[in-house]
Amino acid sequence: ARLEAQRELVRQAESLQLRRQQRLLENSSSSTPAFSVEEQILALQQEIERLESKCGQEQLLRRKYQNKFKEAKGVLRVFCRVRPRLEAKDALDELEVLHRVDPVTVRVEQAKGDSTWHFDAVFHGESTQEDVFVECSSLVRSAAE
Repeated sequence: ARLEAQRELVRQAESLQLRRQQRLLENSSSSTPAFSVEEQILALQQEIERLESKCGQEQLLRRKYQNKFKEAKGVLRVFCRVRPRLEAKDALDELEVLHRVDPVTVRVEQAKGDSTWHFDAVFHGESTQEDVFVECSSLVRSAAE
């Protein structure tokens, strides 16, 4: 749909340019031979075809690079969102067992030992829906395309 919209915009711009040039030709000297106007129209039509072809090639190239980027980044993305802490009822509830080490790593404290987990992104308890959306929006957009 986006490609069709872009092509339509290119066609409209080219059509507008053609009309402008035709008006200029009509307003120019009447001594201009008719065949030169026809040649100019033909040349402009060829230019339109060339630009449409180039637009299509550029779209293919953009998709190719976008796919390569996705492959390099990885197709599967894993996020971790830590729920906000609830109010502590006693001292035991106040112990934190999950620690956000950095933007992509969490450490879980357990009786048998700590576990470290790595994700594409980790959202802490105070993260908003907007924070999550900002991180995921490009994935949703590319999936929709």
